[in-house]
Amino acid sequence: MKPTRIKSKKLLDGARGEECTMNVADFCSYNPETVVAMHINVEGGKMGGKTDDTSTVYGCSDCHTWLDQNKGDSIERFFYTRRALIRTLNRRIEQGLIKIG
Repeated sequence: MKPTRIKSKKLLDGARGEECTMNVADFCSYNPETVVAMHINVEGGKMGGKTDDTSTVYGCSDCHTWLDQNKGDSIERFFYTRRALIRTLNRRIEQGLIKIG
């Protein structure tokens, strides 16, 4: 049985107008007008396959391009996506998109 992918319009829409949480050095545009909820590969998935909407970070168009085009080495990609996932999670709690307790 194929696992169901978690989808959430609220999580995706929550990125609109937010600050980029990727902030890739020498790439980030810091332009909130281009920020989207970008899916990150956290499970070693194949190209073209999307992770759950819970595995998204707030990324500007330049950081999105950086990640999609596999710029940087694997350690850099791991660092930036892990940091962005933590920053995005904290921001979603502040936004009320994720409830704690």
